[in-house]
Amino acid sequence: NCFKMCGLIGQGCGGKVYLALNVHTKQQYAIKVGKISKRSFHNYQREIDVLRSIKHDNIVAIRGVIENTKATCWVMDFMNGGDLLEDLHKNKKYTEARAREVTTGILNGVSYFHEHGIVHRDLKPENILLDKCGKVKIIDFGLSTRVSDQEFLTTKCGTITYMAPEVLRGEPYGRPVDVWGVGVTMFIMLGGYHPFHEPNLSKNNILVMKGCYKFYESHWRGVSCEAKIMIHNMLRVLPTARLTSKQALNSSWLREDDELTGSFFASRARKYIGMKK
Repeated sequence: NCFKMCGLIGQGCGGKVYLALNVHTKQQYAIKVGKISKRSFHNYQREIDVLRSIKHDNIVAIRGVIENTKATCWVMDFMNGGDLLEDLHKNKKYTEARAREVTTGILNGVSYFHEHGIVHRDLKPENILLDKCGKVKIIDFGLSTRVSDQEFLTTKCGTITYMAPEVLRGEPYGRPVDVWGVGVTMFIMLGGYHPFHEPNLSKNNILVMKGCYKFYESHWRGVSCEAKIMIHNMLRVLPTARLTSKQALNSSWLREDDELTGSFFASRARKYIGMKK
């Protein structure tokens, strides 16, 4: 009774998401409502258990759970910037600086839950939320699962246009599938189109399994070689050749901002020291 529903803000196979107002604190939240069924109950419980076990600035926080015999509702932070796909529809594509900022946020979250033995299995722009300041949070852990370093997964799940080659082939897989999803997302941010965009799904799956995509000059003019190299290393067909989330965080493209910042302050420091002499 402490929440007032203010309207539907999202909908997917996992349930409906409503904007809600805490009538006591006047703070806005997102409430996800999932109808209980034999098939969905396990996914809901898994998502709740995973979100309760992890805490990170780039992963949506669960603030409470309301359950009855008909539905499960979980209260989460409201991100007032919408999802990444919506933002990309507005902006067509991102500058490298903006894409770098978003990619860093995503990879920070992914690296964190990978370290905690969790694989998301459905990373895509729709599952990345933004606030008005552009801060990133990963959502929708309904397909996530725990896996040890020695274990592999076999269930074919996720969004088919973001599935890694090994998942499409029906091969055992693990954490690298999430890096593939980040690679596809980064490609869309910088290029403005999906790397695998063949209308025929069967043909498209073949392109994915072969790792066939193109950096069209008309879309990629001005984008750095470092960015393309990072995408290439996240979209490697062989999972063992793909960057890990931690390796991706240490890539030269993501470190570029730090290097530029360091050079800027070093230059300012030299200038200041010169003035003092």
